[in-house]
Amino acid sequence: MSWNYRLILHDLDPNPDLHWVGLHEVYYGMPDDSKKPGIGWTKDAISFVSSPDDADTIKTMLKMALKTLNDPEFSEVIKESEYEKHKRPSKDNEHEPS
Repeated sequence: MSWNYRLILHDLDPNPDLHWVGLHEVYYGMPDDSKKPGIGWTKDAISFVSSPDDADTIKTMLKMALKTLNDPEFSEVIKESEYEKHKRPSKDNEHEPS
């Protein structure tokens, strides 16, 4: 299984004013999904928070995210509404198929 950072449009609410975009860890190589095979993501968008001793971790995460978002293969925003089934983690930042 591989992963990267992707933007996800949360557009399931009927009220478009409540739609939002978040940066998530997206996982590939998950069990088949009827519309988009092999993809899942963390329940919550990632946050860039760390202890003062570990600020380099945030820099690394940001560099990885920007590299992916600038790659034409991964730059498209994933629309949550395009998935019939959602692979959701049971805990924040922990992925397992539903």
